[in-house]
Amino acid sequence: MPSPHVDLLQRYLDQPLKEGAFFEPAESVPLAGVVPEPWGAAVVDDKGRVERIPYELCVLVALRDAVRRREIWVVGANRWRNPEDDLPADFEDNRDVHYAALGQPQDSGEFITALQGKLRTSLDRFETALAEGTTGGVSIVKKHGEPWIRVSPRGKQEEPESLVAIKGEIERRWGTIDLLDILKYAEFDTGFIEEFTSVATRETLSKDVLRRRLLLVLFGLGTNMGIKRVAVTGKHGESEAPLRRVRHLFVNRANMRAALRKLVNATFAVRDEMWWGTGTACASDSRKFGAWSSNLMTGWHQRYRGPGVTPGLPGLAGAVVKTMLPGTLQRPGQHAERQGYGKSRRFQPSPVAAAGSLASSHCWSHSRPHQTP
Repeated sequence: MPSPHVDLLQRYLDQPLKEGAFFEPAESVPLAGVVPEPWGAAVVDDKGRVERIPYELCVLVALRDAVRRREIWVVGANRWRNPEDDLPADFEDNRDVHYAALGQPQDSGEFITALQGKLRTSLDRFETALAEGTTGGVSIVKKHGEPWIRVSPRGKQEEPESLVAIKGEIERRWGTIDLLDILKYAEFDTGFIEEFTSVATRETLSKDVLRRRLLLVLFGLGTNMGIKRVAVTGKHGESEAPLRRVRHLFVNRANMRAALRKLVNATFAVRDEMWWGTGTACASDSRKFGAWSSNLMTGWHQRYRGPGVTPGLPGLAGAVVKTMLPGTLQRPGQHAERQGYGKSRRFQPSPVAAAGSLASSHCWSHSRPHQTP
């Protein structure tokens, strides 16, 4: 398909790049369709010369946009492959059959006219509903100084009967397991509490008391419940002041990393390879990280309202993974390499939450396979 972007890229590939801040007068470089109007002053100076670096940046942006709208494609790629490969093999011979199956006209003008008619009809209905106040919560507001259509949130939907049945069967078979119990059982199996050493010169607490207080502290921090609420709930016999003292003396970055490393190694040691395979895995928050829009992996995220990359290996820097990997998976004493990756949307971005997730993985590693993309 003819495109100035392809012609320019081909010329760059066929000819060696020349030095100099500006293109030579003999070199003809297309501006229309490549250089956006706001960039005109930055690309072409007052003498009519085309500056090389700003122009090449415009070319890269134009190539990215052309790839995204399938005007050009990448040979051997999957997502950015030739759009003709997406069509049935007999599309040209049986065009009428395929268009009839899609319910679309073969004439592009007829398709555009029908689509414009639907849009006009919908906008007319919306305008009438706004005047009558019957939009059901949909309104026009201002956002960043521009008109914005705001749609009212959907109400709570009824829970599907199949999901209710699944939850009931799980409850009947295994009951409800408290998160604190999972953390406690993981500690009993691995003894990771031993990695929490005091920063004080001496400590008089017994091992059992220290274990109980540390587990309560880790539970309060990891669930975002807080030490105060943990202290006033439950029948553990501990008040807030002793728990905060343990938090101050025992919970720090070095101790958390050592405990996580011990818990990770113990989890890898007991995993059933029939379910889990020989690889390893980690969990992280699926947060979005800002990235240049010229990156082909960049996309608009509706939840985070901006362009960026949501972590999924490679390109991993998630909140929890950013905390976990340097402290647990890239430290001496870690016996396996990470090969799998899983995401949890509501995971707490802290080492303590990482411990809770790993504790759950340790307790269930014999029976529940971890899913990786």
